Amino acid sequence: QGVDHRQVQRELGEVVVQLQDPVILKAGSIRVSWTVDRQSPYVQGYRLFYRPSGGSWHLHDINSPSERSTVLSSLLKGTEYELKIRPYFDEFQGRDSRTLLVRTTEEVPSAAPRDVTVKPSNSSSINVSWGPPPSEMQNGVIQEYRVWCVGSGRDNQTRYYINRTVDGNTLSTVLIGLTPGLLYQVEVAAVTSAGVGTRSQSVSVVISESTETRPAAGWTGVRCSCLLWNCGFLFDVFVDASRAFN
Repeated sequence: QGVDHRQVQRELGEVVVQLQDPVILKAGSIRVSWTVDRQSPYVQGYRLFYRPSGGSWHLHDINSPSERSTVLSSLLKGTEYELKIRPYFDEFQGRDSRTLLVRTTEEVPSAAPRDVTVKPSNSSSINVSWGPPPSEMQNGVIQEYRVWCVGSGRDNQTRYYINRTVDGNTLSTVLIGLTPGLLYQVEVAAVTSAGVGTRSQSVSVVISESTETRPAAGWTGVRCSCLLWNCGFLFDVFVDASRAFN
């Protein structure tokens, strides 16, 4: 005996499904529950739709009309999701419930910032820049970045630390107070409310000890370095050769 398709669609349209507030089980996992105000013999199960806010819908089928909850796992961490549910019978589907929003628990970023670049700015500073970790591995809202810079002394035992914290929207910083000729190792990590994530691989940099200043354009001169023993400091004098020897 065939099924009256019009009756099926009519009865499905009268079934009202209400989502309850989801329960966070752990990072990336939630329990979704619902109530049914009017049951129908033509309900075979329920289709739960979920997506990161503004993204594409994913489908999770519950193939039992008596079930009233299910667990969604492997969700993105620290991400807001939209949820809605509807009853179905074969290819026929009922009305959607209202859409609920839920945010999964944050964790520390599981990937390091990308493309870390270190360039000398002058004789005592470097510019450090980077890109954020892949979005699916940020595991929450990046609140800040930590930058570590460790210098090794010429005796390979002394360590010099210059660290910096910047806002989560900032993707570069300048570290000052470095010593020319020393080897520095730079690492960067992203930080969420759950803590500090994976550090980037170390990037090495050595600032050249040769930072001689050139005379201004149009100046013909000789650079002289004079050490004042009584005063204990070195000063430089530029002599205009065209004037001094005329």
